[in-house]
Amino acid sequence: MHEAWHVSWRGIDTRTLSPSLPALTSGESLRTWVPGQSRTDTPSPGGGGEQTDHSWDGVLRFLTIGLPVIVVGLVAGGVFRCLYARKRGGPGREEGIPDSVRRVLAA
Repeated sequence: MHEAWHVSWRGIDTRTLSPSLPALTSGESLRTWVPGQSRTDTPSPGGGGEQTDHSWDGVLRFLTIGLPVIVVGLVAGGVFRCLYARKRGGPGREEGIPDSVRRVLAA
């Protein structure tokens, strides 16, 4: 996850910034601030301090990344195996054909 930038100004610079910054005491910080809003109007991230549930992140990541990679690998392996068997003539290619079908194919 991308970490937010930490932005700070020297005290002398804050007088020339537009829009003006909210007044903070020494050591005080804001997690977010929207220009034009006072400090008390600024909503806290996550909607009032609620924690985001990350318990399903691993499962969702597997379903969106891992499962498609596995499926593509199986399909590619099957296609390769079929092409390789066809090129070699396949094991027992003639053995499994009944005589009635061989006569039709030979005609």
